[in-house]
Amino acid sequence: MNRKIKITIISILLVLLLVLIGYFIYTKFIQKEEVKEEEKVEEKEEKPKIKKLDITKCLNGVEGVTYSNPKDSIEDYGLEPIIDDDQLGVKILVDGDGLFFKNSLNITSSEKEQKDYYIFIRGFDIPIKKVYIGQFGQDSTGVSFIYLMEDGSVRYTKVFKKNYDDNNNLYFTLNYNSIQGNDYIFPIDGTYDEINDIVNIYNADYSIPNGGGACTVIAATKDGSFYDLSKFMQF
Repeated sequence: MNRKIKITIISILLVLLLVLIGYFIYTKFIQKEEVKEEEKVEEKEEKPKIKKLDITKCLNGVEGVTYSNPKDSIEDYGLEPIIDDDQLGVKILVDGDGLFFKNSLNITSSEKEQKDYYIFIRGFDIPIKKVYIGQFGQDSTGVSFIYLMEDGSVRYTKVFKKNYDDNNNLYFTLNYNSIQGNDYIFPIDGTYDEINDIVNIYNADYSIPNGGGACTVIAATKDGSFYDLSKFMQF
C-alpha cells in the first residue's frame, strides 16, 4: 500500500471520527438543550395569562350595584393564617389585641403575654393554596375564612353562626365545634360549587343605587372578571 493511499485512509478515518465525536456532542448536550428550550416555549404558550382584576366585571352582579376598593385580607382583626406543611389544614393565630377576637374570646393583653390562642381547621381533601380573612356585610358577624384551593376551587368557614332564643331573638356565637385548651376547632362550612378556576380572592366594597352598601368578598378569574361570593351565602 503506497503512502498516498495510507494518507487517504487515515484522512477518511479522521473525518469519520470527527463526525462521530460531533454527533455524540450534539446528542449528549446540544440536542437536550434544544429540547429543554422547546419545552419551556411550550409551557409559556400553554400557561394562560392571568389578567389584572377588572372591578367592573362582576359575573353574578345585580344591575346598578358597583364595586370598589379591592384589597387583600383584612388585618385589623388580628388573625394570622398558617397553612400546615401538608396543605390539608390551617391554624390561625389569634392576636389578643385584635379588633373583635379580643372581645369574642375575652383575651386581655396580660393573658396574651402568657398564652397563644389558635383556631384550627382541618380535614381538607385538596391542598390549600392560600387563606384569606374576608368580611361580608357591615360588622364582624360576617367575617369568614376563605380558602383558595390548589385546583382553583374555593371553600369557606363562617366565624360566627346565627342563633335564636326562645323569643325568636337573633344572636350570634362563635362557630367552633370544640375547645381544646387554648385552641378552638372550627369546621369547614362548605364549598362554592358554582365557581372554579379562581386565581385570587379580594375583600371589596359594594354600593347600591340608593346610596347604601357594605363589604363583600370577591373571587377573581384568569380573565380579570370576578364573582361576588356573598351571592352564594346567607348570614
